[in-house]
Amino acid sequence: MKFSHLTPVAEIRGNKATTIGLPKCGGVYKWWGKKELLCDFLQSLSNYGNTPFEFSDLEKYLEMESFDGEKYYCFYVGQTKSSLGARIKGQHIGKMGKKNPHEGRAIHGSTLRQSINALKQEKNVFDEDEVDNVLNSCLVQWIALQKEEIDFFEKKEINNSYIRILNLDDLENLGDAHINTLRGDILKALKQARRKK
Repeated sequence: MKFSHLTPVAEIRGNKATTIGLPKCGGVYKWWGKKELLCDFLQSLSNYGNTPFEFSDLEKYLEMESFDGEKYYCFYVGQTKSSLGARIKGQHIGKMGKKNPHEGRAIHGSTLRQSINALKQEKNVFDEDEVDNVLNSCLVQWIALQKEEIDFFEKKEINNSYIRILNLDDLENLGDAHINTLRGDILKALKQARRKK
C-alpha cells in the first residue's frame, strides 16, 4: 500500500475528481506545505502556548517530500470512510456551496479549514477566502483503503515519529520524552487557538 503522488490543490480544484484519480472510496490523506507556511502556523501557535515553536527545532520531526525541486512538509493527516474525492475536493478545498458562513458561525467544512482559520484570524473573524489562499499553496496525497483499515492506518500516520502540527487527535506516548512534550504543547496551543472562536 502506498500513497498517491503529491498533487497541487490547483490541479484538484480545476479538474473532476475522477480525472486526477481521486477515488470514490474511503481512505487516508495528507496535506503538505512549504516551510514558510509551517513557520506561519508555528508563529501563530506560539501565541497560544507557553512554548515558542521554531521551525528549526521541529524540522527533524516533520515528514518531508520534494515536489518540483521544493521541500514540502506534512502538517495534517485525515480520513474518510466514504469518498476521498468528496472529502478532499468538496469539504477541504470546496466551500460546500456557501461563499461565507452565517454571521457568528464558524468556518464550515472540515476541521482542517477551521484550524487554519483559527490560526490566521482574530477572534470571531471567519474568512473562507483566506483559508482558500492557504490551501491553494498546498499539496495533497491520498491512499484508498478498505473501511476496516482506515482508522488503524490514520492513527498509525498520526501517532508515529512525525509531528502533524494541525491534527487535534490525542497522541500516543512514543517513548521519547522530548517529542512527546513538543507534540503535547503544540496540541494544547492548537486547541487554545480554536477555542478563541
